[in-house]
Amino acid sequence: ETCQPTKSRNPASMLSLPIRSRGLFGIVAEYSSFLRKAEPALPFFMRSTPIPDGVSDRVRKIWNFGGENSLSKRPESEAKAIPDLSFDELKMLLQKHTPETDAALFRYSNSIANQLFGNKCYVRALVEFSNVCRKNCKYCGIRKDMKGVRRYTIPDHELMALAKFAYENKFTSLVLQSGELGTETRISWLCDMIKKIVKETNDGLRIVISIGELPHKDYKALFDAGARRTLTRIETSNPKLYAKLHPKDHSWQERVDVLKDQSAIGYMMGTGVMAGVPHQVPGDLANDILFLRDMKASMIGMGPWIPSPGTPLGDPFLAQMTRITQRLEGRPWDRSDLKKWYNEDLLKQTLRMYACARIVCYDVNMAATTALEVISPTGRQQALRAGCNIMMPNITPRKYRDGYEIYTKKAEVDGGGADTLIPVGTIARVDKVAAEGGRVVDWGVVKDPLHHLRKWGGHPPGLKGLTSASS
Repeated sequence: ETCQPTKSRNPASMLSLPIRSRGLFGIVAEYSSFLRKAEPALPFFMRSTPIPDGVSDRVRKIWNFGGENSLSKRPESEAKAIPDLSFDELKMLLQKHTPETDAALFRYSNSIANQLFGNKCYVRALVEFSNVCRKNCKYCGIRKDMKGVRRYTIPDHELMALAKFAYENKFTSLVLQSGELGTETRISWLCDMIKKIVKETNDGLRIVISIGELPHKDYKALFDAGARRTLTRIETSNPKLYAKLHPKDHSWQERVDVLKDQSAIGYMMGTGVMAGVPHQVPGDLANDILFLRDMKASMIGMGPWIPSPGTPLGDPFLAQMTRITQRLEGRPWDRSDLKKWYNEDLLKQTLRMYACARIVCYDVNMAATTALEVISPTGRQQALRAGCNIMMPNITPRKYRDGYEIYTKKAEVDGGGADTLIPVGTIARVDKVAAEGGRVVDWGVVKDPLHHLRKWGGHPPGLKGLTSASS
């Protein structure tokens, strides 16, 4: 199970596009012909990279971190954080090589998570309280100019009922997520709503806000009202790639400044990126990990990019994939296989991102995002085995879900009764996913990131105190 340098590979193994009759020369030749035509159009994460001769000792240590049945088995205590991994080392770890290199990377990062959290994971109840948005991000299914979206804002009494459901069921954290709308009326309403939730739940919920870019004064007002955590994804650390994902009136630097404001105010600042967006290259992902480290994020929420039909980014990509699948007609594999292979490789790329983030950023909270379940029924389970320690089950009522399709099939994740306000079967479903991911939900425990505690010398602003159970 140890990894050896490889100088060349059979052309049929250069992508995760397995042929069904490898012994037939004609099929291999036909496959290789398709490969030469299709490979340039396929995302980078679907192309295998040979392991070079010059692998650093630190990368080799990770790749040689053997499992139960391996001659190179290592105790979990030997898996250590490596915060100073270089760009080149990260780029190598993040690329697709072999199933063995992936398995060893995930074992290594999972061992670090086990040292930090034991077999526990923690939950944040997610409520998408409004899909009204003033932004026009090119990838988003609820962008301002998106046609056919039924706009909504959950009424106060329903939002309060959901907050009480989260509190009474020991979620301990409530994520309030919405499209971006920074009007004075919206901020005033949200401040009042947060104060009511804090009062009605006896300050028993950590309030997380994921509401986009706002000026410093608004984030300060929301902090004073009782919000303590944020999640504002940078999407990419590359300003040029960011410009391709957003209209001209969007600024990468302004978004970075918002993250810095949140940290300075005292929030447990969360951010993250997307894996697999068009125009992305392996080096972008390596820089993303370094960005998360240097920004001192306390929580990381990142996931795969899932194309949304009707968006400026989604439609060209879907059209391109359609053209590629048409080349598969009459081949010894099905057209539907390309989507399956794409999802499998996208999942693995996202898992490599989680693993590297755990190795570099160490004691942050990191969420196994709901988008994973759209591309794989076991996506979140695999993320919990690759270094993640947070789950964010969606408790938004089913009647609002279709209005928050920021990506395809998002509304279907985490169920929810069609005609009920309170989601059906949420607790059992969360426990099941955690168990399948080798973890146990620590209900009722406020898991503030150790990273945040260290950053403020043990005395973060706005918190009454951190017990050993909550830190």
